[in-house]
Amino acid sequence: DILPPPEYIIESYLISYEIDQTSDKDAITGLEKKGAALRQEYENRQAYWKENYADGNIKNLLTVDSSRYARDFFDIRDREFLPAIRSGSREAAHAILIGKMKPLYESHRSVIDEIVAAQTVKNGEDERLVADVIRRRVALEAIFAAFALAISVGASLFISVRVVRGLSALKTSLREIA
Repeated sequence: DILPPPEYIIESYLISYEIDQTSDKDAITGLEKKGAALRQEYENRQAYWKENYADGNIKNLLTVDSSRYARDFFDIRDREFLPAIRSGSREAAHAILIGKMKPLYESHRSVIDEIVAAQTVKNGEDERLVADVIRRRVALEAIFAAFALAISVGASLFISVRVVRGLSALKTSLREIA
């Protein structure tokens, strides 16, 4: 969810550069639509993670810290950069892209790097916990298997002894009759 979008705004950032570099109005319109769709995907995933991710440092980094930079980026793109492009103020648009949007993207990227590092540590911890659970479960199943085997052997011996005694008694009775 982080690399690439929707949570990591690199594609939105690159689309802004594409818009900055093209003068084809149809291409710009298509890129604007794609950028708007990426923003919507971003907002949808933000809502999902706010609702579904466990509270803690990673959730805070994801839904507060990186989000602040991303939303500021989107707001500047939609309220300043794109209107400058539409009005033909290419130099002003480029200055907005480099002066305002790029630092926001870089700050967002920095937080995303923190999230990736923190999630990597968390994944390692989760893997160790799962391995521990598996080892305990295997040990418990081995104990239950040994217990079941002991009960089976004990029951077999008990039944065998009872059958042998019965046959021995029958043998004795048949000798007496003979």
